Amino acid sequence: MPDNSHTNKLPKAPLQEVIFEIRWKLDFDPASQRQIDKELQFAFSNFSALSAEKLKYRKILKPPSIADSLFKNRPFYHFWFDETQYPVFQLGQGFFTVNETEKNYAWKTFRSHLLERVE
Repeated sequence: MPDNSHTNKLPKAPLQEVIFEIRWKLDFDPASQRQIDKELQFAFSNFSALSAEKLKYRKILKPPSIADSLFKNRPFYHFWFDETQYPVFQLGQGFFTVNETEKNYAWKTFRSHLLERVE
């Protein structure tokens, strides 16, 4: 039986932001001699479709004029429940993050956001 006796929110916690991050290995592109995420557009399409009802606000961060391989370790996409209101879900080459600010952070809510988006 899981122990649910932990504190949901630490009183006077010193944190300003909570971040959950998943990373995966990038592919090597011989043409550009750089690492790229060949499945990023597929991941974006799937994540967008699966979260369309709840994450209605989306922002594309990478300018089309910049090659994907030059935008490594930076998010390509932001997803929000409400416009620029945390949590923010970020997807980029080789990573996915969920960021929440201390203002809204509660472990149970943060955990449910993770499980709904990662499963």
